Amino acid sequence: MSLSARALAQAARRAGRIVATIDAFGDSDTVALSAGHETVPIDRSGRFDEPALCAATVRFPELRLVAGTGFEAAPGLLRRLAAARRLIGNPPEVIARVKDPFALATVLRLAEIPHPEIRRGLGKGDSPSDWLIKKKAGAGGGHVVPATGPGAAPPGAYFQRRVPGRLGSASFLADGRDAVVVGFAEPWLDPAPGQPFRFGGVAAPAEPPAALTGSVAEAIRRLVAATGLRGLGGVDFVVDGEAWSLLEVNPRPTASLDLFDRAPVPPLFDLHLAALAGVLPTELPRPAGARALATVYAALDHQVPAVVDWPGWVADRPRPGTVIPAGCPICTVSAGGENPAVARRRLAQRRRSLVQAWECAA
Repeated sequence: MSLSARALAQAARRAGRIVATIDAFGDSDTVALSAGHETVPIDRSGRFDEPALCAATVRFPELRLVAGTGFEAAPGLLRRLAAARRLIGNPPEVIARVKDPFALATVLRLAEIPHPEIRRGLGKGDSPSDWLIKKKAGAGGGHVVPATGPGAAPPGAYFQRRVPGRLGSASFLADGRDAVVVGFAEPWLDPAPGQPFRFGGVAAPAEPPAALTGSVAEAIRRLVAATGLRGLGGVDFVVDGEAWSLLEVNPRPTASLDLFDRAPVPPLFDLHLAALAGVLPTELPRPAGARALATVYAALDHQVPAVVDWPGWVADRPRPGTVIPAGCPICTVSAGGENPAVARRRLAQRRRSLVQAWECAA
């Protein structure tokens, strides 16, 4: 699950840190949270312009580096950036290992963690309907498509066997040897033409059966011991009855950070730093009630009006005049409730009201 620069900055600010941000969008609330901000362009694949990114980091020489979404596919770039300043997060070699699907599959097999079969190609006897094509180190689900026939996977991609069931996720804190689960969440999809597995939103806390939570928590501990993961991270999995299968490992905070980083839970950014230093909490309090968030995508090319009265429950607010192509994220909507079902109903209502307001203003 993708994490916005705003969410990461907000978590650091809650922990009392001074924040400077560098991202591709320059959303107004991200800039408002930041003591300094630089916008760096990305290409169609989502990769930063490396010279521009390196130049932008020079503006903030006294600050440490926290990497968000996007660097999983570019560990070499992260290594070059981290050579000039202290990195708060997993080192590039750990990120590269858990985001390489074949290296990760080996780790999961040796650690006896259930996971779908992966391949570099399909043979004539394989049924394409049983397989997905996924981009290596992709994020947000938009890169996942059904397989259409036999042959080798496209460059930078691989085949993963389909696994039936419901999506789930868990956020954790790790110290390189052990881990503590922060909480479980339930993601859902928002399919679009050509993107049937696009990320829609997530609600927390989810309440899986105790046997499942125990099994996933134990698997995360074995994963951490095998890979050396540190700090805040997450795993995505799918549940089918009493069985479950791990789909992805996120070696950084995920979109669920917005859901769990609230009272009475201590600032998760502080706990992230402590875990990186080898200190895990013995237990964590549960946040009161439930929360849900969803990404709102542009159905058509959308230009943000010069004046926008954003409701307080809208985050990742694009700057006035920004042109957002059809299919791209516009903003994030959130809602709370006494349980995840209520939070999701309120979220759906708010999302509809926001879209209707845009349609009336168009």
